[in-house]
Amino acid sequence: MRPPTVAAANLANAYNINSLMEAFGGESLLVEQKVARTLGKWVGWDQAMGIACNGGKITLMYAIRSALSRLLPDSQCQGLTGETVVFSSEGGHYCVEHIASQLGLGSDNCWRVPSNNAGQMCPKALLLLMERAHAQGKKIAAIICAGGTTINFNCEDTRVIHEVVEGFVSREALSYRPYLHLDSVIGWVYFTLLQGGLKRLPATQLPGNAVAQRLEAICERFSGLAHFDSFGVDFHKTGLCPYNNSYFVSQDRRFMDELGDGKYRFSERDFEPGQLRAYRYTFENSRGASGILSSWVALKKFGKQGLGAYIFRLQQGRETLVAAIKRQALFTQLNEKTLGHEVVFLIPFASDLSSRCVTNDELAKAFMQHCWQLTNTGVQFPLFSIVPNYRINNDPADVTTAFLLTPCHTELTNDDWDWVLRQIAEQKVVFETRYRQRQISQVSEHFERPIK
Repeated sequence: MRPPTVAAANLANAYNINSLMEAFGGESLLVEQKVARTLGKWVGWDQAMGIACNGGKITLMYAIRSALSRLLPDSQCQGLTGETVVFSSEGGHYCVEHIASQLGLGSDNCWRVPSNNAGQMCPKALLLLMERAHAQGKKIAAIICAGGTTINFNCEDTRVIHEVVEGFVSREALSYRPYLHLDSVIGWVYFTLLQGGLKRLPATQLPGNAVAQRLEAICERFSGLAHFDSFGVDFHKTGLCPYNNSYFVSQDRRFMDELGDGKYRFSERDFEPGQLRAYRYTFENSRGASGILSSWVALKKFGKQGLGAYIFRLQQGRETLVAAIKRQALFTQLNEKTLGHEVVFLIPFASDLSSRCVTNDELAKAFMQHCWQLTNTGVQFPLFSIVPNYRINNDPADVTTAFLLTPCHTELTNDDWDWVLRQIAEQKVVFETRYRQRQISQVSEHFERPIK
């Protein structure tokens, strides 16, 4: 977060604005669309519009509901009928099944597409699943692609995905095309580097620059976004804004009809001054303006180039952290191939403790609880997290329970990261001693998903 965006959010809360309709929401609905249009133009969508909402999960709900309405227009009035599925990358966010259930599609109708060893949706696997769905008489409403949202910065090659989908649609002479959504609630900030933005960062022009090489690879994976229908944004993750501040951004305004009740259709009159009514297409009627104003201030204060420089510095922070891990040799980095700035690492526990357990899993979870209890007592301690069922190098046969550190501050030095790692290492020794003395019981929490 930065003071200007926090001040903007507080100001909007002080005015107690409800961005339900333009008549009493003031200019908040106009600013909301200015933010969406700005973000859309970064990927070449000149007519982009969108919705400010509370979290990345809601952006996915908007995308899938739009896709269902586009495929099955009558479902807005009559409900879902027939055989319909949505696809999501195996490495994508775990909430997609829950969304499918909430929208009445059913979690069983969310099909996961296997990933390759680069963590991307496998094109051959995607084609096979599309063929299977078609052979079973099912329609594919949407394909949810990962855009750097999850651990390991799983990110599809958008150009390849589009080509596979278009080829299948043409070959089978389908009467529809699956809706393409990029779940980019972390990765969206890299859109600032598209359309020549990367070359405008002087530091990326140094030969052999590892950060620049990762950024170039990310830009290449986003090269097919012109053919997508929507994407998700979390300003509270990589946009320097306070919670909650997310956007569903669509290539055009069709979503306003697709998210409605099926009885109202937007016309040019709805966009005349004072006429826009967001309640016709939003899930919420009570819509605060803090996210809208703080995101607009972030865009005005830092700009496209400023946000690009920010993500570059976060990537440099990752390099500094990795160097500290190697220098201290206390832990082992596991995600060397990631394109993101997060660092996943393994903590080796004492051999006499490990011999008591079938796997490292029990010790790792108990240690995480130990650290959480420490922070809950008010002790100044680094904030890091746990990653259950982590696939090393995206290999489903090589799974462990790992830990996660994500640089969020751009000014941390070598000494700062040394302190962070020493604090974790010192508590590891304390934990092992207490575990031997049976002062720590086995973990009582069930860690079902990666905690970020």
